[in-house]
Amino acid sequence: MGAEALSALVVTTAAGLATGLGGALAFLGGATKGRAIAIGLGFSAGAMLWVAFVELWPASIDPAHPWRAAVAFFVGIAVAAGIDAVVPSPKPQRRSDASRLHRLGIVTAIAIALHNFPEGAATFFATLHDASGGSPTAIAVALHNVPEGIAVALPVYHATGSRARALAYATASGFAEPIGGLVTYAVFGDATGGGPILAAVAGIMVYISLDHLVPHAKRFETKRESLYGLVVGMAMVALTMLAYDAIA
Repeated sequence: MGAEALSALVVTTAAGLATGLGGALAFLGGATKGRAIAIGLGFSAGAMLWVAFVELWPASIDPAHPWRAAVAFFVGIAVAAGIDAVVPSPKPQRRSDASRLHRLGIVTAIAIALHNFPEGAATFFATLHDASGGSPTAIAVALHNVPEGIAVALPVYHATGSRARALAYATASGFAEPIGGLVTYAVFGDATGGGPILAAVAGIMVYISLDHLVPHAKRFETKRESLYGLVVGMAMVALTMLAYDAIA
């Protein structure tokens, strides 16, 4: 690996590990039950839905073959359902709250990691081709990864009460970015496309949000805390995307 590729890998890794910072922020406030869980899971759903529909879906569409993105989107939903089936269901029923939240954290981490894979490829190649232009891209991606780290850490923390485990899950999801950069570089060189991949990841995130995050948030709310969290999650990711545009 040349010096330019090594530098791109370092920058991409630093951007990816910002998910760990988000994981740490998930511990602020200290509440582990009730309304805090509803708000937190709603936040996670809002963040993932915004990323899926505003960032990934538009970028995935090839005007010449728009049907490919649509097919890939629903393939992503099917993949998420498959992951859902593979991860063991909680038992017995009385331990469902903590067990389901822990399971939800695992599935969310997988979804975020899949999203970070092509994002890491983008950061890697931006830095590889132009170090001065790649650094702002990496900063923007790092900002974007903070709410994603929160989305991963919250359900794990609320389920287990373990800061270390929640932080580990959030940080691990960020390692998908340097892996994405390296794998894409090794397989495709400079010929990086990936529209269907982005659409599939969008489908995965929509499935996780609507089938897991929102229903679980509703279980813990007393009024509309999950909705408030969802809106805040969307707003935070929207702000990081605006920061991306301003920096890049």
